Amino acid sequence: MDTLTWDDFRVFTEVARSGSYRRAAAKLKITEPTVCRRVRRLEAQLGAKLVSHVNGSGLLTAEGKRVLSHVDNAEYSLTQAAAVVERASAGVGECRILAGDGVATYWLPQFLARFVEVYPNIRPYIFAARDRYGQKPPLFDLRIQYVQTKEEDLVCVPLCSVHFALFATRRYAEQFGLPASEQDLSKHRLIDLFDDMKDVGLLEGWLGVGYQFVLASNSNGTLSEFVRYGGGIGILPTYAALMDSDALMVLPNKNFSMKLVLSYDRAAAKKTAVKTMIDFLRDIVFDADSMPWFADSFRKPAADWPSIYNRSLKRASSEVHIVNAVRGIKTADGR
Repeated sequence: MDTLTWDDFRVFTEVARSGSYRRAAAKLKITEPTVCRRVRRLEAQLGAKLVSHVNGSGLLTAEGKRVLSHVDNAEYSLTQAAAVVERASAGVGECRILAGDGVATYWLPQFLARFVEVYPNIRPYIFAARDRYGQKPPLFDLRIQYVQTKEEDLVCVPLCSVHFALFATRRYAEQFGLPASEQDLSKHRLIDLFDDMKDVGLLEGWLGVGYQFVLASNSNGTLSEFVRYGGGIGILPTYAALMDSDALMVLPNKNFSMKLVLSYDRAAAKKTAVKTMIDFLRDIVFDADSMPWFADSFRKPAADWPSIYNRSLKRASSEVHIVNAVRGIKTADGR
């Protein structure tokens, strides 16, 4: 078989869509005899009659309809591949993100490692801060916060619901035991989170007065590490159970949730780098369909987190293989 050319398939497709050799020739800006010659050449190469050429019409045969279906699928795949390449290569720029220190430290990095592989020309800047510091002038393209900004010129989109519960570690449990009820918490070493030392702590605001804490901080990272080293019991997002196999959810029926909000300026969202990051955050990082512990109703994090995480990365990295296939580049796994 002679080498097939996409140009002949393109001519055949135009004849099929227009139903006429003459209209196809006008659309393609070539002569009608050239259209006829191209179609006959394709038929000869495929060894099948594709078009019934009667009085200038272009009626497809049964074999022609089957070939057209495959050509349509191929054309769609090429269009999708071109769109992916455009996003990955034309999406040059940076995206500055402000996020709470817990999300910025413990959740985002495991996904952003794949993001920079998929989009090598986009450079994320991640700034970790407590929510109250997110109310400063718009130095950031995106803000991921538990508070909805009051700035009227920003778009605010709920990302997901983050559920919080009390956590300890096996090390703490072996040394001090675990509370069997909320009342038992008064006998344990508790850790509280403050925005400001003049404020009521998160633990006290949730459980009420009467509980003594052994340590307080304005940093989620400090609180998380103190819990991880067996220092006491503290409030953590439920996804903490996925980050550390030693983490134990204490009194799991005692929990609360907060909406995680993505806010951005409309003008910034028009930039390819920022729009790409917005889609990645919504579709991959905080997708409640694949990660139901981010849904509005409380769900314990899934025990099969590694497989869920890997599927999420595959969804993100599937675009890498499309891009590299179009560019003729092999990925690390040889595909």
